[in-house]
Amino acid sequence: MWVHEQPAQPPLKAVVDRIVDGRTAVLLVGDDEREMPVPVETLPEGIREGSWLRFDPQDGSFQLDEEETARRRAAVQDKLARLRQRGRRLAGGSGKPTTEDADQ
Repeated sequence: MWVHEQPAQPPLKAVVDRIVDGRTAVLLVGDDEREMPVPVETLPEGIREGSWLRFDPQDGSFQLDEEETARRRAAVQDKLARLRQRGRRLAGGSGKPTTEDADQ
């Protein structure tokens, strides 16, 4: 009997969008960011909101993607720094408080 095997699917990227009640993580999976609720205990240790994962649809496993997580966090920090700088320029020393002043 001939069995046709499905080609292996590449792992999908997923991000931890939020953790609900400390027990369920809501992931955004793939390019279309489908919501996927999963029990936190099925995920790699140390995950938190904003952690990036590789999801293997073949076996349902998750691996923490430390490189992607670091890259995305650095991009967010860079964008925040540029926005703060822009806010300072727009305030132009007018003595008006900026949003950064409120953070301090």
